[in-house]
Amino acid sequence: AGNFQYFVKRDWERELGEEYIDTQIDITESVDPWYVGVKYIDKQSKFYKYEQARLGLTTKIIKVGLAFTDDGTMANFTFKKILKKDTFEYKIYIDFTTDTKSEIWDIKSEARKYLSKRTHIYASFNKEFFNGQVDEQYKVGLGVKL
Repeated sequence: AGNFQYFVKRDWERELGEEYIDTQIDITESVDPWYVGVKYIDKQSKFYKYEQARLGLTTKIIKVGLAFTDDGTMANFTFKKILKKDTFEYKIYIDFTTDTKSEIWDIKSEARKYLSKRTHIYASFNKEFFNGQVDEQYKVGLGVKL
């Protein structure tokens, strides 16, 4: 059996009276040592959109492969790690895709401090670069598992 992972996010935003819908979908199936997946990003708020089909080799923390787009083939590198110690958890995700014409960076980081089994406080940082466009988000909050 493989390792199936998915991330789906839709944000409804309003900026200076304009309404935007941002959509992110990232689906991956890993069967050691291979992975296959799709990544779809539509950032209406930042005026960019891209779609990729992905294929490559994977370990527990690193993926190296190809990203296929309508414009051609790109190299893809992904690093993902979760560090845990007692009631503290830190997650880091770095995804880089490039060819000779463009590059895409997706960087996510989150720190959590668990107050109980079902409650934590967190701080997160997300930054995405797409050919000169930047989308950056910072969040702090309280998480409760129902």
